[in-house]
Amino acid sequence: MNLLLDTNVLLHAAAGKLSQATVSLMQDSGNTCYYSLAGIWEIVIKTAKGKLDIGRTPEQFERALRANGYRRLDIKPAHLYGLAELEEIHSNPFDRVMVSQARCESMTLLTADKLLQTYPVPVILI
Repeated sequence: MNLLLDTNVLLHAAAGKLSQATVSLMQDSGNTCYYSLAGIWEIVIKTAKGKLDIGRTPEQFERALRANGYRRLDIKPAHLYGLAELEEIHSNPFDRVMVSQARCESMTLLTADKLLQTYPVPVILI
């Protein structure tokens, strides 16, 4: 299964704050973990505004993700066009892009945000 990790899951994974069940799911050899460029974009904005401290630069953070086997999912035009098909359930534009990405790429979104379950995309809540 292809898992798309939302920004909060990425941050909790980097901090070692995920449950053992979530870690097991992510480490399952049948699953591939992806992170969205939208998540990196969100991290860049929040760190620049002083709202988030990740203890390193966003570039270093992303390099660590890749070094740990995570794969980046870039934002494609189809992902943006897919936003027009989504209801205005969630106001976070980064989460909305990730929902569209998961939908377009047939991925399962891994998140702690229950509101994202209301979108027409497979979601696993952690």
